[in-house]
Amino acid sequence: MAQLLDPVAWDLNLISIVLGALVGMILQAFIGPYVSSIVTSMYVSIEAPKYESPELDVTVVKERSIYQEGESVECYDGLEWDNEYSVYRFVASNNGESDIENLKLDIPLPGYSVYTNTDDDTIGGNYVIYPLLTTRVQTTGDACVSEKNCSFRIKKEKLAPDNTLAVEFVISQKFEKCDVLRAFSPRPEVSASFDWYVNDSRNSEVKHIELNQFGSEYYNALHAFENYTEGPSAMEMGKPYHILIVGIEDEGIESAIENSCM
Repeated sequence: MAQLLDPVAWDLNLISIVLGALVGMILQAFIGPYVSSIVTSMYVSIEAPKYESPELDVTVVKERSIYQEGESVECYDGLEWDNEYSVYRFVASNNGESDIENLKLDIPLPGYSVYTNTDDDTIGGNYVIYPLLTTRVQTTGDACVSEKNCSFRIKKEKLAPDNTLAVEFVISQKFEKCDVLRAFSPRPEVSASFDWYVNDSRNSEVKHIELNQFGSEYYNALHAFENYTEGPSAMEMGKPYHILIVGIEDEGIESAIENSCM
């Protein structure tokens, strides 16, 4: 490319450079890469305004337990506390200067949610939250299965600058035979997609935010059981989520339930 550009650069005089600035777009359409460096330098000198995407930040805090074994926790709707439980608070903040719109936040957990707290004095933001994957297991009789939600999606229409939203999960890593795990994907990472606008022009972005400080917790969840049967899986924002049944190795979830969980 340098050899092709040399003769062009040496033959240019002051007049041709001025003309290049005036008809740069036309020249670029015809001879593309051969004058792209010249045209670009002239555009940069104009110092056109640059627009950056909003700064979405996600922080996670593992809260210290203050409850006793067997205690009824009022703020968790009377949940009977188990010392095996852990509480994680996820907070999403818009630290930029533009609105974040159509926000989707996918949160894989280091286990499954025993209780999801969205209504407390310390929980902020008006949003919608739901399990990332759902299941409908059909069997020929009564099955002793328990469905566990392992990942959630938060949706919010608009998150203004300097605003936050928060959710709290009470999480367990105690898996038992015949547990059906929905959207099981324990990795220390939160995925987000959102839109933002500049002069009525819509821009979209997908980003993945690592939670490396909790790598050991996610690792423990991934290795909390050995045998399982895998069912359907799905890709969301380029990341895999699985449906599993714990403690059984079979050809499929339905046959695993009928053969081992009836």
